[in-house]
Amino acid sequence: PINEGAYLRTVQMAWKPKSAVCFVLRHAGGKPAFVDRFGEPAIDRLMVMLTEFMRGKRAVGHFLVADMEWFVHEGLDLREAFDVPLRAAENGDPAWLRCQNGEGGFDTAMACHAIEETALLGLEALTLRYTTAPRYDAALEEWKTEYCKERKIKKAALEGYGDCPDSVLISYACYDADVTLRIAYELMELLDSDYFGQNAWEAFWESMIIQPVILEIHQTGILVDRSRLDYLTDKFIAAGARLEAEVREATNWGDQPKQRFNIRSVQHVKEYLFGEALNGKVGTTG
Repeated sequence: PINEGAYLRTVQMAWKPKSAVCFVLRHAGGKPAFVDRFGEPAIDRLMVMLTEFMRGKRAVGHFLVADMEWFVHEGLDLREAFDVPLRAAENGDPAWLRCQNGEGGFDTAMACHAIEETALLGLEALTLRYTTAPRYDAALEEWKTEYCKERKIKKAALEGYGDCPDSVLISYACYDADVTLRIAYELMELLDSDYFGQNAWEAFWESMIIQPVILEIHQTGILVDRSRLDYLTDKFIAAGARLEAEVREATNWGDQPKQRFNIRSVQHVKEYLFGEALNGKVGTTG
């Protein structure tokens, strides 16, 4: 939202598996696409209606905080539908159990991490793992390749899909919302009982309670005491150099460049810790 010339192309939502709607806000290039019957831009009114529609509902998304920075800027405020309860219910149910019982938002990336910390968290990976959806990003990837080739830039440098044609973007957007909801249903069951039969809702809740803070950081940045940061950096570098010199002196490997102990060398550190016989790679005999 803070980048000059940046704009939001679409907002997409799903309400049940294999069902999604895409609201096209702007055409490629940024010209308003969502207009009223008189041809006047109606994006602001749409955002208000969608915000009202989501009241009392659970907002589901994948790394949704990144999208919410755009949504809030555009006028679609899902924070009430996404924030999880922070306190126990009046009947004593802990906040995480309120989450399990349907209160608060649901981020599929946070849920997957709670179930399996080492899992790949990308939406494409989770789509292949938990749904039967096809590789719906193929047309988009083809467009990105051609677009970047024409402009002689790397795909990693592409900052958005502002110039992507509707024929490619809208289908991709609808699938994005659809597969996220499908993944959510699968992960909710796994949070009830993960791959080891454990309830993972409390771990999920712990990840979710920090999401509003992350959103605020994205929106406002972090205040930094630059002079203090520079002071601590200098102290850290000086302490590191002093300790490195102490270790080099303790090794007693000599002062010549080729003899000098290199603390950043894996082989040197292995030899210093375990001896010359064990400073190489593991052999076939182990």
